[in-house]
Amino acid sequence: MQKKPLMLDYSKYSLQRLVALVLIILLLQACQHLRSTKRTIVPYQMIDLNTVDSYEFNGKMSFSDGNDGGSGTIQWRNNQGLISARLKGPLGSKSWTISELEHGAELVRNEGTLYAESAKELISNELGWEVPWERLKSWIFGQAFNKAASQISWEEGGYTLVENGWYIKYSRVKAYPNDSSSKLPHKMIARKGNYSIKLSLKSWIW
Repeated sequence: MQKKPLMLDYSKYSLQRLVALVLIILLLQACQHLRSTKRTIVPYQMIDLNTVDSYEFNGKMSFSDGNDGGSGTIQWRNNQGLISARLKGPLGSKSWTISELEHGAELVRNEGTLYAESAKELISNELGWEVPWERLKSWIFGQAFNKAASQISWEEGGYTLVENGWYIKYSRVKAYPNDSSSKLPHKMIARKGNYSIKLSLKSWIW
């Protein structure tokens, strides 16, 4: 008896592939729907005080190297790009005022007045570790010193800035009374290893 040749039902396999393809498409659409339903945190429109000639703030500030440190009140003023910061008791009983001049900087304390080429040199010598002074002048109002070499992660109620190995967390972000569409941070904690700089602000004025 002659055997019939084995015939494969290709239509059956085509139907299976079609069903599998439809299932994959439905699965991808479901995943996309889940992603789209997640709450999206809209970035704040932060006020860039680099564009402002003069501003000031009052609050509390602390510096720490992990072992030694302290906190005190601060009055920070910017006048045409030159910073004057008066700190009362940042390291125990010490108080001093650091000011940027047209040429160099000065630090006034009870023991006398010191001069140097930069404010960074003065404050770093006073605290005993390298303070990121130039970057700090942008960090205090929530901006990166070098935006091209920084990262921002937006969070509920604030955000985190990463720059030059420092992690700067901002909270208590509030709208400025005369411009509700733009905001400024009122609390900052910057950390790099054991080093930290903390700032808690009462008010911004410009």
